[in-house]
Amino acid sequence: MPVTALIVEKKSTLSSCVKGTSRGWMGLSADQRAFATNKLVAAVEMLKKEGISAEQALSGIPIPPATLHDTGTRMSVRHLLTGYRNAAALSADPDFALKLGDSVQITSYGIYGFAMLSCPTHHATIDFALRYHELTCASACLGFRNNDSGEAAWTIRPVDEALGDPRLCRFIIELNAATIVALARDIVAPDYNPLWVRFAFQRPSVPMNYESIFRCNVLFDQNANEIGIPPGWLEQPTQRADRVTFNTVSPLCDQMLSEERSRAGLAGDLRRVLITSIGRFPKIEETAQRLGMSPRTLRRRLVAEGVSYASLLNETRAAIAKTYLRD
Repeated sequence: MPVTALIVEKKSTLSSCVKGTSRGWMGLSADQRAFATNKLVAAVEMLKKEGISAEQALSGIPIPPATLHDTGTRMSVRHLLTGYRNAAALSADPDFALKLGDSVQITSYGIYGFAMLSCPTHHATIDFALRYHELTCASACLGFRNNDSGEAAWTIRPVDEALGDPRLCRFIIELNAATIVALARDIVAPDYNPLWVRFAFQRPSVPMNYESIFRCNVLFDQNANEIGIPPGWLEQPTQRADRVTFNTVSPLCDQMLSEERSRAGLAGDLRRVLITSIGRFPKIEETAQRLGMSPRTLRRRLVAEGVSYASLLNETRAAIAKTYLRD
């Protein structure tokens, strides 16, 4: 079996994201700039602690270091994967991906994180996270299984764009596993520990602190990448459960996701970019760059669909305003 297959998964599991490289993130391609840079910023900042410059960390990514922290700057999934590939190559710390995931805080996920924080139970948090996972710049397809025997577990699979690079795949798996556990400790309880962690890849030859990060038995060369949920923890109340807040925020996420999925064509792609740029709507030149075309081509194709950039921008502004005023 190829090394990549061993790292990713030895048997099929249910996943929250659709396989294939075409349109897996809110209908966007892996090259469209539609996401905030918070995940990339976290990797760059951690590399700085090792004396690695932002320029080195962003090698191959067309985002100037001076604009990386700007709220209007957007990245693509491909940019994030390049950043992770750079980090894996540049860092001298074998635990870099684990520590990066362990450092994640729920506040970095915006309204999506706010909704998870207010979920009533651990199971509700998992369901919500999987349902709206594509609203984030995802580097992995996450899934959840709950056997008749009572064994429940997260499943992790790197996105297809990462396949073919075993080191990047391992980086993504370690990062997402540590993130899942860190968020559970933030949302459910600080003493939350997985029942076990299973990785499909072999244990690295260099010493690593898997057990100290996960605080449980970590197994390697397994059939899949999974995190076991401790018995009785699925129905455990969260620390800051608030049904009123959850019932308010959840429909907003649901509405946004439903609307974005229903939009077809270039107008739909454009509206998704605008939705993720709340607070600083980009000019047509910047938007065209994110969509991988010239402003002239963007205008021409929008005209062919019977819309204009200005009309879509005004429509998006109005929709956002109405949503916040109503809900």
